[in-house]
Amino acid sequence: MESKKIDIKEFPILEFDESRVAIIEATNFIEPKEEFEYCIITFFRDAIEKMKTEGKLKEVACLHCETVDLPIYETYFQGKKVHITLGYLGAAGSAGFLEELIAYGFQKFIVCGGAGVLKKDIAVGHLIVPISAVRDEGVSYHYIKPSREIECDPKF
Repeated sequence: MESKKIDIKEFPILEFDESRVAIIEATNFIEPKEEFEYCIITFFRDAIEKMKTEGKLKEVACLHCETVDLPIYETYFQGKKVHITLGYLGAAGSAGFLEELIAYGFQKFIVCGGAGVLKKDIAVGHLIVPISAVRDEGVSYHYIKPSREIECDPKF
């Protein structure tokens, strides 16, 4: 692997390595699957359990780590094969699992979860589509140059 010089900053989190190749790549140990394209990542375990009880899900793979195994299920929506898995809590674990899902061949993702709000006029159950976020988790600094906030791509 080619070593590049990184501009050393006062705080390591502000440094950015432009190399697109990591030391450990999920593609080195995961074989892509042709039929894996659409993936829904949800934090609603009860929805997955209900679909399993109804016989709507078939386990086709599993994401493994030291603390948890997260099955990847296959189902159909409007005649199209889609896959669904539970989300991992925490930025580092989430990024690692996302890298593995991409290595499997998934290209399109929808993430669905819940969130708290600071504004009283937003009631429980309302749809919130974020347009930007304060970067305070550390993981995104491995993918995008440092900045205080990041905006979502408007086309999505």
